[in-house]
Formats: sequence, structure tokens, C-alpha cells
Amino acid sequence: MGLQRAFLSLTVALFFLLAPMTRSFAGMTVHYFDTHAGANTQRFLIEHAFPKVKSELGIEVAPTFSTFDSLSKLVREKGPNLDIDVMVIHPSNVAKMLRSPDHKYVDMRDHLDRVPHLKNVIPLFFDTILGAHNEGRAVPQWINFYGFLYDTNRISSPPTSFRKLIEQVNNGEFADQGKGRFGLISPGAKSAGGRKLIWSLLHALGCSFKFLEKPDPDEPVTWIEDDTWEPGWEVLRTMVRHKAIALPLVSSGSHLFNQFHTGKISASIYSADYFLWSMREGRIPDHFAVGNLSEGLPFSSSYWLIPADAPHLKAALALCDHMLSPDFQVAQFEHLFLLPSVRGNNVHQRLSADVYGKLTPTWEQLQETGVILGPPDAVRYIQAVALKKMGL
Repeated sequence: MGLQRAFLSLTVALFFLLAPMTRSFAGMTVHYFDTHAGANTQRFLIEHAFPKVKSELGIEVAPTFSTFDSLSKLVREKGPNLDIDVMVIHPSNVAKMLRSPDHKYVDMRDHLDRVPHLKNVIPLFFDTILGAHNEGRAVPQWINFYGFLYDTNRISSPPTSFRKLIEQVNNGEFADQGKGRFGLISPGAKSAGGRKLIWSLLHALGCSFKFLEKPDPDEPVTWIEDDTWEPGWEVLRTMVRHKAIALPLVSSGSHLFNQFHTGKISASIYSADYFLWSMREGRIPDHFAVGNLSEGLPFSSSYWLIPADAPHLKAALALCDHMLSPDFQVAQFEHLFLLPSVRGNNVHQRLSADVYGKLTPTWEQLQETGVILGPPDAVRYIQAVALKKMGL
């Protein structure tokens, strides 16, 4: 009987020790405010990720998908009464949030006991964010990447560099009976795709992105357009003169993809992960493909922040750890083609061999050829002046 009693006690102890954390967070709701997720990511979170969080952790995630401006207004108005546990923010806005006097954010390094997967986060995305010192507060969710998107029926020899692309433009390969076949989102549009494309071209041609120092980081920057800017602007003007760019410019990725679908354009540079997802969904014909340009195309991430006074801090930390776990990162890739923001635990070995390294770049390839967009002021400057510079 003594042995049976001892065995029973050990079994009960192990049950409570190894039981999922549902017991701790059952019935708890985490308020999740996302300013970055597109329609495909929202669907993945609502239909797959958050139900899994509830079944494994017992946490009910209540998402709000809105704009950064809406979030900033809430932060200013509510201050310490802000009822948000987790914020998701585009990298260009992270530094703004970290500098804001209106709110403080959790240093995740102080909570490694609750977020053990944090140690696997890729340092490139965690130590600094577009030049801003992170100090452990913003955590990367995934890595997205741009690509050269093209119609294989019309382009048999896709360019492998910006210089080859420029050569093909000059040869008239993107003009068809006076109509441009290269798609471009307006650089002044809400969607950043057009200005990222222009930034990539300027970067590839050696633009220095040099600017004057400014005493207040939130003040508009004063730019010095030295000689390194002009080659890129001239290429864009050449594309307009040679009627290579499809006009009128579109205002969003959805409109760009509609141009692909209807055959109005045969190539562009845009978010490759979203393009691949759209192909799988049947929104883009399967005779399109994704290539790379050797001088580098942008890649970036999306970031979580947890307010220091989050109402459900422990549950928010558990949610973030879950979303850094290998299972979640692999599922995110399989659903959305977004690369993991973590290393280790064989996470990359678990990615589909038919997709990873074939349809998408590997992390090693991205490190070799990809470039991190920035500084944010450069992108904002391009947004303000590009149309005039292009003669549109």
C-alpha cells in the first residue's frame, strides 16, 4: 500500500507539473491590438493561431485590427488606463513608440522565465530596429521579404540585378504597344510598396541617404540630395519616358495583383510572401514566379510590444512565448510564407522542403542579398517627392 500511495502521489505531482498552462490562464482574455496585419495574416490569426492559443494556454485572445494612428491616439488619451496587453507594430513606427513619453513597455529580457523562446530570436531584428536601440522591448514576430514578381509566359529571362532590369527597360522589354508592363504602387499611397521599390532602386545604385542631424527625432528631416540620388531618379524618369511603367499608378497591393491577374502588367517588385500566398489562393495565375535582384531587396519584420501596465501581463508574456515557439513559427510559414524570426530547435529544418529555399529564400540567402529598409525618414522623403522627381 505504501508503494501504491507513493506512486499515486508522484503521478499527481507530475500531472500538475506537466499539465498545460491552461489551468493558470483559463477564462483570461488578452487584448491584442494589431496595426500591421494584412487580411491574410488576420485570417491566419483568427482561424488558426488564436484558437490554438485558447486550447493550449486557456487564453482567449480578443484582437483589434486597426491603424497605427488609432493606436497612438489611444495611448495619448488613456495613458496608464490603456486596456491593451499586446501591441503589434510596423518597424518604422517602433522607435516612435519606444521614445513616446506617454507609455512604458516591458523589457522582455527581464522575463526569460516566462518567455524562454526569446533566447532564439534572431539578434539582427532584436538588438536595434531601423537604428533605434530596442533594449529588449520590441519582439519580432516574423520576417517578410520582397521579390521580383514576373509572368513567365512573357518574361523568359527575368533580370537578376537592378542593372539588368535597367538594361531591359532601355531595350523596351517592359513596353507593349505604348503601354507600360511594369507595375508600380504610387509612392504617395497609403500602401508602402511603391516607395519601398523606389528605395530599393536608389539603394542599389548607391544612394547615400545622407541627411542633416536634427535635434528633435520627431521633427521632419532636412535632406541633402547629393550626387548619389540622381542616378536612381534618372532611371525612374527613363522608365516613364520609355512607357515601361503601367499608368495610372495603383494605390495598393490588391490593385497591383489585379493588374497581374488581368494581364495588364508582367512584372513588379513587391512583398513576395504575400504574392506566394495569393498564388496559392488562386488570386494570381500559376504561371507567375518570384525572383531576386542581386543588389538586394528589402526584408523586415513586425513587432510585439507589451505595455508595462498591461492588465494581464503574465498571460501576455505566455502568448508571446507561444508565438515564438517552433510550432507557431512553422505554422506561420506554412500558412503565410513568412520566414521564422527565431533560430534553433530545428525550426528551419521543419519548414516544407518544397517551399523553403525554392519558392522562398532561405534565411542564409536573405542575409546575403537582402537589405533592411531605412532610415524611416528616407522612406517618408521618397513618399513626398518621388512623383515630382519622376515627372508624374
